[in-house]
Amino acid sequence: MFKQNSIEINNEKYIIRNLNIKDKNIIQKLCEDCTDYYNIVSGEEPKEDTWKEILEDLPPNKTYEEKYVLGIFKDKNLVAIVDLVRDYPDKGEWILGLLLIHPMERRKGLGEKINGLISNMVKDNKGTKLRIGVVEDNSKALNFWRNIGYLEVKRVNLTIGNKENIVIVMNHSVV
Repeated sequence: MFKQNSIEINNEKYIIRNLNIKDKNIIQKLCEDCTDYYNIVSGEEPKEDTWKEILEDLPPNKTYEEKYVLGIFKDKNLVAIVDLVRDYPDKGEWILGLLLIHPMERRKGLGEKINGLISNMVKDNKGTKLRIGVVEDNSKALNFWRNIGYLEVKRVNLTIGNKENIVIVMNHSVV
């Protein structure tokens, strides 16, 4: 379980806490506010139950005790979501399944701050690296992850929604 925390960027305070089923409406609203992301990745708008995928989807052989879904709030509004799974695909490696930031909060340094926070979380739990898969067509995200030190390890073909994608798998050491 993640302990509530806060970060500050340009004198603006953000609160980070665990999300759960009670937060389904605000998770769904953020997804709908980020249709640009969903169109790039899946060629579709977010579904009515996208919130459920975020809270419930797990990689093979993982449990909910190994999954963290964090919400980042500004002025009591959910502005970002982090979906993180411990020890996947290998022990010590944590997969960042999703970092979704509201369009009005992008390019303010929030993504980098969140990455620092989760890197520390991974380190505190004896993890050694973070892994993320980025759709090649999501060039802004790809540039972001590269700029903060993530390195490509492989490329895989993956169908997401209605779209065939090349997913660039990237790692980042946290030690």
